[in-house]
Amino acid sequence: MTLITNGPRLSRSDAYWHLSGSDGRTSWPCLDYLIDCVDRQRLRPATVELRAYALKMWISYLEQQNVNLLHASDAELIDFASHKYLRQSGGAFGDSQARKRSINQIVRSIYRLYAWLQCSSYGEGLALLGPSRCQFISTLNEPGKQRSRSDFPCTFRFAGERSKHNRYHIPDDADRARMVEHFYSKYSQGVALRNALLLDIALSTGWRRGSIASLSVDQFSAEVLDSEHILVTPPEQKFGYTLSFSISSTLATRIGAYIRGPRSEIVRRTGTSSVKVFLSAKRGTPLTAAGITKVFSNARKALGLPPGVGIHSWRRAFANRAMAREVERRRRIGVNGTFSDVAAVVASQLGHESLKSQEAYIRGHGSLEANDGAGHGNT
Repeated sequence: MTLITNGPRLSRSDAYWHLSGSDGRTSWPCLDYLIDCVDRQRLRPATVELRAYALKMWISYLEQQNVNLLHASDAELIDFASHKYLRQSGGAFGDSQARKRSINQIVRSIYRLYAWLQCSSYGEGLALLGPSRCQFISTLNEPGKQRSRSDFPCTFRFAGERSKHNRYHIPDDADRARMVEHFYSKYSQGVALRNALLLDIALSTGWRRGSIASLSVDQFSAEVLDSEHILVTPPEQKFGYTLSFSISSTLATRIGAYIRGPRSEIVRRTGTSSVKVFLSAKRGTPLTAAGITKVFSNARKALGLPPGVGIHSWRRAFANRAMAREVERRRRIGVNGTFSDVAAVVASQLGHESLKSQEAYIRGHGSLEANDGAGHGNT
């Protein structure tokens, strides 16, 4: 799956997602649908991105089942959702309700694809989606009706989607998409890009807010970005550590592009001499750790997310994903491990020297708890 843009440089208003199968062939129904989402429906980029990722997972699943996209039905969708739920169990997606909410977002995107296909030339002569005798039973295309469960009947029930009081909430890709969409709907493009980048740095690296705020421009120079392996040492770290962390070239390139783009405009307009990467758009002063907290606190309240889903929660999400990746890596190579074995690997990525510090960040992983015996990592 790739992002295609019509312009010489990436613009969120003229880009769309291109989906293809494992053989590299374009999935034209999905591509035409995503183009319609951008061009006719004028959906926000983050919404399109969320739907594109959902369809990528659906296409991959159908390939594994050897089922054509236009031949799929409720049976495959139910199996797909169940498969996703079992694979995410005990992993980075938190408790049962949180996993169900995450999967329900994906399932709704799949329903919306088939609702569009039914009304397009792809649906001519086919009974893809409708209230009865169709491959997908749904009232999504029924005119003049209020939204109801009959629109998305294969979603999980009792997922706590209307509850504002979930005990645990590790943010996931759906939360990220909603938050990015909020940034672009509320702020100017430069500020929205900055805020989205702050989020993705926290999610991709697990750095604390103070470390992110302390990053300087020289750490992302052209020479650094051309390096094969990019190591970054945040100037501010807890307990005065001076640890270096490897970051992806994709993330580093995005930071470099922000420095050359929106940040350079702030410098030109305010005359600031600050060397920090992230600046206040109004004054040109360095964005503080407290300022970053405020950005995410305001977004959380606007979106109605549970308390605690601030900048630090993305560090917790990073920890859970890193834990899940390490568990999966060990399973692939046939190596067992206790919680402590796996946590030691993830601890270095979080900048922890004590595994006790680690436990506060990681949800229980059933396979590890069975070995260590006592609910390690529950928060």
